Amino acid sequence: MMKCFSLALLVSLSLIKDSAAAEGDWCYEIQGHQTLGCGPRFWGEHYPTCAKNHQSPINVLTKKAVFDKALKPFHFKGYNITGRHLNITNNGHSAQVDLPTGIEISGGGLSETYIAAQFHFHWGSDEFYGSEHTVDGEKYPMEETAKNNTEYNSLIESLGHISTKDGYKNFSATLDKLIPINELKVYYRYNGSLTTPPCNETVIWTLFNTTIKLSKLQLQAFHNSLNFTEKQRMVENFRPVQKRSDRIVYTSSSQVILSSFQSLLICFIVSFLTIMS
Repeated sequence: MMKCFSLALLVSLSLIKDSAAAEGDWCYEIQGHQTLGCGPRFWGEHYPTCAKNHQSPINVLTKKAVFDKALKPFHFKGYNITGRHLNITNNGHSAQVDLPTGIEISGGGLSETYIAAQFHFHWGSDEFYGSEHTVDGEKYPMEETAKNNTEYNSLIESLGHISTKDGYKNFSATLDKLIPINELKVYYRYNGSLTTPPCNETVIWTLFNTTIKLSKLQLQAFHNSLNFTEKQRMVENFRPVQKRSDRIVYTSSSQVILSSFQSLLICFIVSFLTIMS
């Protein structure tokens, strides 16, 4: 069976088994098509799994997280190679970057090694915060800095070239400059789902208390550069929080880590496929 693993910044990692996002007629709430039945509250009518009980995202209650000693540090390979040639695309729901071969992740209590496939983003707007998961009932704004995060310059400059669906642009970057892998130590884990249709409940989410700092100008590039359609700007491309139900959230830390998720406006998700034997 093919499996997939994802990383989101916030940061989160998610292991996805044999699933892919649907290309059908679904949309986000901001797109204003609720009466046509394509927004999140209608997903379950077209994709029944979206109405089940182990859906994502959820609200993470840090004080109720259960320590699991099996949640060891992650090991990353291929992230420090400079000048990787990447392709960023507007897929109609997000900005997606396809990754080259040779990028792997292991450890973290996982039984297998995974190779990177792609990463994509979720973000809010000037009026609303853009985190998918919430932490202790709160959504948080991106922690803005006075200066630009120069490691993101080439990626953000590419956004202006992919304003419409299927638009794409090539750029170069070093992944360990985009993803602070040395800071990915304390994390939370639970079983959940894809956050877009078909919402398959085959995802192991791993949420880190590590964040990315961008300037206000850089944040606005996400808000202002991309469009869902020719007439509608791509903002607030995230699913509302779902019920946690009977699920347990585990943590890699034996100490209670109070919410330090300060930069959740942009959610950065990297997908991985298992190395097949």
